[in-house]
Amino acid sequence: MSSLRLLNKAAPLVAVMVMLILPRLLPYHRADQESILARNAAVLSSFRSVPYRIGEWVVGESEPEVPAAAVEILQPNVIFSRRYVNTNDGRWLSVLIVHCSDARDMQGHFPPNCYPANGWTLESQQEYAIPVRSRQMALQAYEFRRMRGWAQEERLRVLNYFVLPNGETALAMSAVRELARRYSTSIQGVAQVQIIASQDMSIEASLEATAELLEGLLPHLQVLEQGGL
Repeated sequence: MSSLRLLNKAAPLVAVMVMLILPRLLPYHRADQESILARNAAVLSSFRSVPYRIGEWVVGESEPEVPAAAVEILQPNVIFSRRYVNTNDGRWLSVLIVHCSDARDMQGHFPPNCYPANGWTLESQQEYAIPVRSRQMALQAYEFRRMRGWAQEERLRVLNYFVLPNGETALAMSAVRELARRYSTSIQGVAQVQIIASQDMSIEASLEATAELLEGLLPHLQVLEQGGL
């Protein structure tokens, strides 16, 4: 009983100490919260103004739909999905850009997992670098195929990379998992950029067309790179 009385007497003092010390132990402060919210708002505003024409590429009549289930899982701050068609030859590229406010929501969601879950078989993957203005941008290219109907084969190429909150890019999901390990870095967010090429385009043509589109999207991609780490 004496121990219980002692605990009751000490409780107010402990509560005061917690109130004084806890703010210093939190992974981020109010100023950090405001900075994160402002950055998320800047990303959202930027992708609302992406041009419908980039060089010889214009937005097609129909835009790719993002499955509702994927949106629910990712909880994105921004999900940008457009199909650009070349005005000269009709080739197309689909652009999918997802920005999550919390890196934990992005874990596991990238081409080697998502496409096979929808019936595609991953045949190969290879890293490339393409020139985008004054920089070399690394991309991971994934080659997929699947059968539809009676002996009807479809092929798809997906070029992919992540944008980290420190402004760097990454090709592997391990970089996202590393962010997600700590709450203070996970809430800085992460983005994923996918370029999906039509099956009749060679890898060389896909890379060249991707470079053209990314150059036109560069001002918006740079907003993704302005992280807080």
